[in-house]
Amino acid sequence: MDKTKTKAPQVRWELLGERFTAAVLAGNENEAHRQVARLRTNGVPLREIVTNLFAVAAKAVGDGWADDEVSVAVEHRSSEILTRLLGELHPRMPGRRRGVAVVATCQDEHHTLPTTMAAVALREDRWNVEHLGSGVPARGLVRFATDVEADVVVLSVTMSELVEPTQSLARAIARAGIPALVGGPGRTLEELCDLAADAILPD
Repeated sequence: MDKTKTKAPQVRWELLGERFTAAVLAGNENEAHRQVARLRTNGVPLREIVTNLFAVAAKAVGDGWADDEVSVAVEHRSSEILTRLLGELHPRMPGRRRGVAVVATCQDEHHTLPTTMAAVALREDRWNVEHLGSGVPARGLVRFATDVEADVVVLSVTMSELVEPTQSLARAIARAGIPALVGGPGRTLEELCDLAADAILPD
């Protein structure tokens, strides 16, 4: 008997990313949903889907808006579509939980899409996630993370002028005894999950 295993077909991420982005920009939420559903049915990990579809589409939308090729209305519609689709991704990973991760942004950062992507990736990596979204006041965030006995706090920042305030917030959280990570453009979800796991390793 031939016991050679048939390899799963390779996902053509570049093509799928283009199709997904086109559907999102066109406001075709049903088509974007179908593309995600097919990948999930085929057992593709959520982190790969988020990285290769959602992050790609979010960057394309943001770049298009910055280059005045995508209107503000289309940018908002696209972001809402991506947020709703991400909200439908509910990983149920077996095994012991790693700990509690709080995901948020500093008070003046109002982009919620990156925090939502981070929350999905961390849940798939067996974290219990408290997703606070954007614009959380510093004192309230430190208090909340302490109250829920967070093991790590993940802060997202998209605007260059908010990098320093976000890092300052991370230092305040660290002084409260909770590791804090700052994620932004150029950081991958793979790196985020690795850093979060490393943050709870014993010294």
